[in-house]
Amino acid sequence: LGLTHYIVWFTPVGELPMRQRALEYDAEAEVGRASISTSLREFELQVTAENSETPNQPSDLLVASQKVREN
Repeated sequence: LGLTHYIVWFTPVGELPMRQRALEYDAEAEVGRASISTSLREFELQVTAENSETPNQPSDLLVASQKVREN
């Protein structure tokens, strides 16, 4: 498949996904990390598997997702 990158996306409510960055991924340890600041107060965070670090939209290969909301 050639999907060698894990990309973090933020999707604000009612908007299209915005690419943030690739995870720093350690394949041997199977651990990925990213530190991303945002002013968004409510969004869905998604990690997708991709074949490049700069896709225009997320692939259908969703690795993880989490809804985030500031109280």
